[in-house]
Amino acid sequence: SHRSATYPAASARSDTGYQASVDTGVDSVTEDLAALVDACPTTDVVVLGFSQGAQVVHLALSPPGEVSAEVLDRIRAVVLVADPLRGLDDPAVTLPGWSGAPTSGGFADTPAAPRTDPALSGRVLSPCYTSDPVCHTDGRRFLGMLTHAFAYEWGPAEDRTAEWVSARLDVRP
Repeated sequence: SHRSATYPAASARSDTGYQASVDTGVDSVTEDLAALVDACPTTDVVVLGFSQGAQVVHLALSPPGEVSAEVLDRIRAVVLVADPLRGLDDPAVTLPGWSGAPTSGGFADTPAAPRTDPALSGRVLSPCYTSDPVCHTDGRRFLGMLTHAFAYEWGPAEDRTAEWVSARLDVRP
């Protein structure tokens, strides 16, 4: 089964609409996960978000969120691609052996930013290229947006992310 969160994605430059959009997305993800696990209680769940969607998933799966322990138990993998809340003290792993960004958090990361639920430790992946200014504060402001928009669909990030998720599902890629 495939579900997509329903929310009006907004530009980060839109101060008035961005946070409201994120809040709506968090509610949608929380409700969709609960409904999925209720309808299919033995299913393996993979949750993926890109950019603002990664921030939405990050917040939905952070304490004191509304996602139940039963839902967290069904989640096999979480992929937060170019997460604006990416924090180095999060229980997320990076992809070894590629040009990822191990040294900086995302532009929206603050000391008060919530961290994904520790119960998900080892099941959260946070792909981020060093040049991407959304998930790496030292990223290149203008050219880095090309990385943000296009680089995750090809090459190491896509391949290694798929391998990482497959390993958590005990399925060979």
